[in-house]
Amino acid sequence: MDMGLGFAGGSTWSPQLRSYDQHLTVELMFKGNIDGDTIKLNKFEVPIIAQWIRINPTRWRDRISLRLELYGCGYVSDVLSFNGSSLLRYDLLREPIETDRHFIRFRFKTNNADGVLMYSRGTQGDYIALQLKDNRMILNIDLGSGIMTSLSVGSLLDDNMWHDVLISRNRKNISFSVDRVLIKGRIKGEFHRLDLNRALYIGGVPNKQDGLVVNQNFTGCIENFYLNATSIIRDLKETEITGENLRYYKVNTLYSCPEPPIIPVTFLTHGSYARLKGYEGISSLNASLTFRTTKIKELFCIINLLQTWLW
Repeated sequence: MDMGLGFAGGSTWSPQLRSYDQHLTVELMFKGNIDGDTIKLNKFEVPIIAQWIRINPTRWRDRISLRLELYGCGYVSDVLSFNGSSLLRYDLLREPIETDRHFIRFRFKTNNADGVLMYSRGTQGDYIALQLKDNRMILNIDLGSGIMTSLSVGSLLDDNMWHDVLISRNRKNISFSVDRVLIKGRIKGEFHRLDLNRALYIGGVPNKQDGLVVNQNFTGCIENFYLNATSIIRDLKETEITGENLRYYKVNTLYSCPEPPIIPVTFLTHGSYARLKGYEGISSLNASLTFRTTKIKELFCIINLLQTWLW
């Protein structure tokens, strides 16, 4: 039997566990057992973080049967929200990063296609820049040689769903994954250490920096940001409680992740419609919606490019 997995942490279900690549979204399938006795074990490289799990059988032989055991643990969420003018600065002057290896892990969700999620640089020309550009995640890194290495993974990342990011570097070898899609690369140049001794920025930067290809700060939520073994957001909370907050400086951030308001519109008859004023002087237009209907054939949207009206 093959099955898909859906999950939810609130009122919204993910359609199914997905894998994103540069061009399409792939629904992940998981194998079940082939008889009544054999155990089929599926391990998740990136854990599913959810309150409920939904099993969706897709292919089976004769009849469907299922015996399921789930293994997990309690989940602690340390989250910060950013509004486009926010940032968190972690001072590296006292404890600089000078290492052959580093590991970064966090989750995020956003409605914006562009934004700076993380940035840091050193006095020797080293930098690391993680940003959203046109719904894709871009990692730019330079170990001080003056040659930038760029990796890109993911698509459709501005859907206001949680996405998992993992970055692991061992000298010049680097692994970069978003939502279980993994790419590996080798950093250009002759150096193999990352030397960062200024500041680590999360959610935005105060000014333009080398390695950045977007100008916007991040708008959305970042959860459980780990730099090696340190949970940055949790450490920030603890230093504020003890009154020893000498390493961190935050601007316009909240320890919560507010959901955007949802205002539904109901069309009661076949003749019902809404006409909205369009947008002028823009080079691109993105539209998204969720809907519920009992009809098989329905018209959703008409865009009049000449009169700039949206029906």
